[in-house]
Amino acid sequence: MKERMEKLTNDTEVRLDDMAADTEDIKSKGKEMAEKLTRIQTDMTKLQADVSESIEKTELVQHEILKSIAALGDQFKASFVLPSNTSRPQSAMNEEVSVEDTRKNPNLFSPVSQPPHGSPTAQRYHISLGQTQTIVIPAPSSLPIYSGTPSEKPLPFLLRLRDYTVTVYGWNEEQLLNGMSQFLQGTALEWFLQLRAQQKIPDE
Repeated sequence: MKERMEKLTNDTEVRLDDMAADTEDIKSKGKEMAEKLTRIQTDMTKLQADVSESIEKTELVQHEILKSIAALGDQFKASFVLPSNTSRPQSAMNEEVSVEDTRKNPNLFSPVSQPPHGSPTAQRYHISLGQTQTIVIPAPSSLPIYSGTPSEKPLPFLLRLRDYTVTVYGWNEEQLLNGMSQFLQGTALEWFLQLRAQQKIPDE
């Protein structure tokens, strides 16, 4: 009987020791898990802060880009408002033919030898000249094109384009804004289409 009691006591002590060891193991694992959760929470907080900072930077960059595009649009439109004393391009001036000069020198449109007086062909070369006016003949190679390269300057192009479209098509400024894309190439065309899509250039 005594031996059985001793054995039972020993078994109980062994079990208690095992339970104590298991308890310590559980406590250790619980502590380790708590530390992992703390690290995860810290990482999540840092990640959230980084994301917020990235969003703020992106919004700031977008704001600056929109401001730059708006400024370019204003500058682009302001290029059409020219001072009254702005001189026309030399190429356009060279292509003008004055009717007044024709009146002063009628031989420009007459044969070298005049037909006899009363001849039926005498009236064939007569030009009736009324009020003095200027005829502008654009050169076939004067079609202005702008591709947006660094070596090109927008203002001379706009002056040439305005003179060309007024002379050939009779466009006003609104028609010029609507039809300008026909004369743009490369990055200049992409930039202009983006501005029109964002409605940064008014139609007025």
